[in-house]
Amino acid sequence: MPKADEEENDTNCAREVKMPTPVAKGIIITVSALVAAGIAVYESPQFRQWVNTSRRKIAVALHNLGDEIHPRTSASPTRQDTSMTEELGPEAEERRRIAREELQRRRSVLEEHRKRRESAPAGSFDALVDDDGRLLRTLSPEPSGGLGNSSAVEVTPSQAIQRGKNTGSQTPVAETQTTGAALTKQNLQVAIPAAAGAAAASATLIDYTPTSETSGMDFSTSTLNRTEEVERPLSRSSSHTEGYSEVLFAHPGSSTNDTGRDLRSPFSDLSDLDSTGAEHHERPSTPSTAGSFSQIYESAADEWSDDTLSDHGRSTQGVATPASWSEIGSVVSNEDLQNRLHTEYTMATDRLNSILSHLKGGNTGLAAITQKNPDDVVITLALRTPLAKAVKGGFKDTQLDYIVYSLLKEVIDKSKIDPALVEDVCLGNVNDGKAPYLLRAASLAAGIPNTSGASSVNRFCSSGLKAVQDIANQITLGQIDVGIALGAELMSAGGDAVQPFSEEVLKNQESADCLQPMGQTSENVGSDFNISREVQDKYAAESYRRAEEAQKAGWFDDEIVPITTKVKDPKTGEVKQVTLTKDEGIRYGTTAESLGKIRPAFPKFGNRSTGGNSSQVTDGAAAVLLMRRSRAIELNQPILAKFCGATVAGVPPRIMGIGPTAAIPKLLSKFNLNKDDIDIYEINEAFASMAVYCLQNLGLDHAKVNPRGGAIALGHPLGATGARQICTILSEARRTKKKVLVTSMCIGTGQGMAGLFVNEQV
Repeated sequence: MPKADEEENDTNCAREVKMPTPVAKGIIITVSALVAAGIAVYESPQFRQWVNTSRRKIAVALHNLGDEIHPRTSASPTRQDTSMTEELGPEAEERRRIAREELQRRRSVLEEHRKRRESAPAGSFDALVDDDGRLLRTLSPEPSGGLGNSSAVEVTPSQAIQRGKNTGSQTPVAETQTTGAALTKQNLQVAIPAAAGAAAASATLIDYTPTSETSGMDFSTSTLNRTEEVERPLSRSSSHTEGYSEVLFAHPGSSTNDTGRDLRSPFSDLSDLDSTGAEHHERPSTPSTAGSFSQIYESAADEWSDDTLSDHGRSTQGVATPASWSEIGSVVSNEDLQNRLHTEYTMATDRLNSILSHLKGGNTGLAAITQKNPDDVVITLALRTPLAKAVKGGFKDTQLDYIVYSLLKEVIDKSKIDPALVEDVCLGNVNDGKAPYLLRAASLAAGIPNTSGASSVNRFCSSGLKAVQDIANQITLGQIDVGIALGAELMSAGGDAVQPFSEEVLKNQESADCLQPMGQTSENVGSDFNISREVQDKYAAESYRRAEEAQKAGWFDDEIVPITTKVKDPKTGEVKQVTLTKDEGIRYGTTAESLGKIRPAFPKFGNRSTGGNSSQVTDGAAAVLLMRRSRAIELNQPILAKFCGATVAGVPPRIMGIGPTAAIPKLLSKFNLNKDDIDIYEINEAFASMAVYCLQNLGLDHAKVNPRGGAIALGHPLGATGARQICTILSEARRTKKKVLVTSMCIGTGQGMAGLFVNEQV
């Protein structure tokens, strides 16, 4: 294209994109404004209200027109009815006939209620509500009202719902109140205090029953004022699908009903029900004295009939229990309305949560935790290896993966469960960084298929309990149905030394305290809380005595499974096969006097903790088979206990041994229990100093704590202890028929953990 032509073409394009003329611009702006205004009007509440009002008026007009064309009392269908029948079929005509009969029945019911109201003596009480307007109990009505009788009397000051003809008088609330009396929704008056906290003696009586000025099912609207924008729906009867119920709040001072609600046709508001059946309420008000507030309870005629509602909206024989009226309330100001609604919403939420907790069995209080529900996490098997002395005991030449493998084999063999049903295995371990590899290999070798999972956790001395919690949480969340939790430690193999922290971290004193050796933290507890060497030795001697008694009596036998392994003689180098069957650390005949002769183990930090009153360095493992209760029943597995849950809490790192004093109260608080509700405690005896402190601080009965001795006598294989305690406490509970159990331990770096169990072997 020649250059001149290109320039001319560019010029034409420039002309084409010029701004529109002022006239066109004005038209565009006007159209845009009209569109915006139309959208604003369409979305405005006033427009929607107008639409609803118009819709209702049209419906009423059509309804009235239908009455004129087709009288409801007609005995036979007219020509129009016949044509309707021909068009829609006989089923439609049958529905119309039933509807006409029901309408006539409701009109008759309301007329009967009006007659009862006029004949009933004024001032007779039907029910009593509290200062927030919530109904407390029904009151004894007179026999002539047909509402039932009761002679049981209690005293309470409050407001009242009164029955009888509205005289406009101010009647004090009676000081007598009856329980168990029936109450029907008919001819009621509400006594609402003139202001918040006002005595019932100054209440304004509001009559909201149908009056003689209205006919049939109509409600009087001649005295209605403006409506407060407040909603508080009530339960709807499952047996009355056409009706609706609501609580209506009123505000004095206006003569218009700005909601457009046609109260004379309450049944025409069925369009206000959404697809879920929830009501969208609009609230007319009622006359009130100056400065006072009132309330109307409105209902469809069928809900006011003798077929009234009982608790939770179920139909009974002509009565409604107080629960049907639980939403009746009063208001005193716009601000109070908001506060009251917020309070009522919170209460409703709490009630719903309470109901849900009952449906699921709940999780707080003795009654709740002892309930049995299909989704409970239960223990069907708990086994452990013998605890062997580290470095010189029966497992000193055994690898950790073999110990785990042997224990998993025992779990599968004794439970007789299909290994393919085990969906996950979790190992608690502290010292071995290769624990995830070892567990996965050991579980595969034990027969658990590769479709199952495997993992390890490390929360120091609570790792075994942490593994149980991990599996239980998965069951609770519906991720798995069956899992195995283990704790295992081979302290003979040693562990990696802790590397120094960075300079920035060490600037924090508590961070630096995390590097303190465990022996130093024990001496800190002894010195800080004045726990003497003698007291610690005495405690340790008792631990040995209890363990000795339990071992001699064979109490440990049902929790221990024999493990066959190989041991190398350090002197000759000879390797021989041995079977371990008993714990190796229990020293028979140990006394406080003999323990007093042992030199301090940590002289650099103090002289109170010794090898005799501290936990032993030990090798061992324990396993717990967990599953959903419904699955356990399906698999015909014996249920040993219910695992309720576990908590963790923190304490200063330099006195980490006191961890149970933080974890146990936290656990009990979460389940709404107190210390005396617990039948057996297993608190890990990392050191006598912390064990004594926990007993003293928590105020526990020593007879309930570690009845078979603890880690001082048995040993403390770090990652295994949390699971080992479960095996021991379940065995003891089975023997003694105890019910509620708690295990707990301190945790390095300043923590504590505790678990709650309910024995079901009683």
